Amino acid sequence: MMDILFDKLLVVSSFCLRKIGNLVGFIIGVVIHPIKNIAIWITLLLSSFLIVGNVSIQLEGKDMFLMSVGLVSIMIFISSFLERQTVDIDNKDNFYLGYNIKKIKFHDNFWLRRFNELPVTLLFWLIASFPIIVICSQLKFNFEILNNVFKSVNEIIEYIKVIWLSAFVVISTYCTALLIESVALSSKTFSQSYLYKTTNLYEELKIRAEIEQSFKNLFNNIFSFKTIVRPMVGLEDDLQFKIERVIDYIINRGTDVSSNEEELHKFYNLAFHCESEKIDALIKRIKKYYETEENKKIRYIVHAILLKRNLDIIYWYYIHKWSILNRLKVMPTETVNLAIIDLWKLHDIENNFYDSEDYQDIFWQICNEDINGFRLPFGIHKSNQDDLKRNYCIYRIYLVMIERVKDINFLNQLKNPKDMMDLLNVLNEIDKKGKNSTYFSDIFSILFSWTIDSKDKDNNFIDLFSKMMSDEHMPVYLMNKRVNHSKNILLNGGYSQDLFDDNAIDYLLMFMKLEDIIFVLIFCLAHSERSHKEVMKIEEFKIWKKSIHRQYMKENIEDLRESEFLCKLCENLMVSQFISKKFIKWMWESIFKPFDENLYEEFMKLGEDGTRSNFSLDRYFVVRLLLCSYDNRSASLYDFKEDNKHKIEKELSSIKVILENENIYLF
Repeated sequence: MMDILFDKLLVVSSFCLRKIGNLVGFIIGVVIHPIKNIAIWITLLLSSFLIVGNVSIQLEGKDMFLMSVGLVSIMIFISSFLERQTVDIDNKDNFYLGYNIKKIKFHDNFWLRRFNELPVTLLFWLIASFPIIVICSQLKFNFEILNNVFKSVNEIIEYIKVIWLSAFVVISTYCTALLIESVALSSKTFSQSYLYKTTNLYEELKIRAEIEQSFKNLFNNIFSFKTIVRPMVGLEDDLQFKIERVIDYIINRGTDVSSNEEELHKFYNLAFHCESEKIDALIKRIKKYYETEENKKIRYIVHAILLKRNLDIIYWYYIHKWSILNRLKVMPTETVNLAIIDLWKLHDIENNFYDSEDYQDIFWQICNEDINGFRLPFGIHKSNQDDLKRNYCIYRIYLVMIERVKDINFLNQLKNPKDMMDLLNVLNEIDKKGKNSTYFSDIFSILFSWTIDSKDKDNNFIDLFSKMMSDEHMPVYLMNKRVNHSKNILLNGGYSQDLFDDNAIDYLLMFMKLEDIIFVLIFCLAHSERSHKEVMKIEEFKIWKKSIHRQYMKENIEDLRESEFLCKLCENLMVSQFISKKFIKWMWESIFKPFDENLYEEFMKLGEDGTRSNFSLDRYFVVRLLLCSYDNRSASLYDFKEDNKHKIEKELSSIKVILENENIYLF
């Protein structure tokens, strides 16, 4: 029994202490935030004025009660009106970036906002209870104890009336203002409803300003001076928590409040524009520290410490930012846009502080990890591990993006391939600055490989990207890379039907100049013989012919004869490893001559002495059919020796279909 009573006593004591704590907190809040609690202060000041002025309140309890009832009726009307201004929170069309755009003028109204700050419960309890106390003080009760209580109340009845009147005046003022504003806003809304669709430009600007201010506060917290001067012990974990929490909030909040991709893009732009402004301010401050003269010793030492700490914060910000972005579900378009923005920012930082030892110590790391932080297998890089030291923040973004472009589903969700072009552009600029980075080349190689994979021809992004690759007015660095990569694909063991279809060959050859096509043609023919493959199908021959004739519209093979093309061809290692330089020179000169018996015997003699290897007569004829002029490409064996005729006929049997297609009849 005593245990139960004790437990109940503890519950009551806890309740009382909680209420006393709430009261103390409320009083402290009133003192600390006078503007927010202006209604309380006005009530107190008005009460003090009436008491000091010894103003007599000639009101009976009944009058006070009726006035309170009338005020409550007005408040019921206002509450009903405000309730009608609410909208369906599950319908995103009613909101813009998370704010109620339909009724923002109501929420943004001065008096309505002050009403939200009004301690309604406290003031209305005063207005409701004080008239009852006044009425009871004028009555006689059968219980003596009640008579004694209200007799004591009579001694302060004037103070009760003063407080009640002050609270009544304050709430009446608010109610009057709310009624006026409600009528004005309703009238304006009604007049606008006459139009089919009203513009919300003002509301959108207002909402964007509020969102921008909230993001500024978030990033100010991350990059605050307190964070910069704080000791490093325990800072990294706290900084990581702050950064990941902010980025997580931005990404998930944007997804939750946006009704379409356009709104999501605006939301992210607002957020990361604030981030960019804050980092720009830090960079400006770092430049000031960086330019401090050494002869100002104390100032130089302080600035050197602050420079290093600021760079440290920026470094860890980008590391943790892209660590959390890699784990979150971010729309592909926004992922690419964020990568472009951050890569340009880091590139600018690199240009500004490239010569700073502090910058190099912080930002330059050995980049030999994958996206999950695991060390790459030995030998995966051609250069030494010491040469892989470069901007680690850029490297982390590169790792994320290279994983994304390997995913065809990610690419297919990109709306505009121009975004990917912008990414390639910034990576190319970074590669120019870096001594051993191949970010642009790696990303481009993957994207370009997708364009020649027959399984993904119907992919929307791949189709658009392929068309952009065919643009003659694309940047020079992209043109050069496009040609080199096309050559590398065809030279990588020769083209294979298993890898891509014939249209892909035409697509790759379309990007090359005539000299590149000739170079690849000779290599592929030599490689096919060494690999014991057939010479060429008629479909492939037609593609080669089409590609070469297309280039004849721009350049002539006679021009190449007079140029240094032969020297380049001989010096190229990929060709010379299959064919001797002597045979290359002979074959190049021979295509400008008619095919007669002397030329044939020279060809055979080159084979006997080992000069000609990996290049049979049928392959040589393919070269002639594709490159020789009309007069030289025809071949008649009428005057040849019978023995030579039989040998030629036997060796050219493999390309009989091609010869017939070209109307070449040997006999």
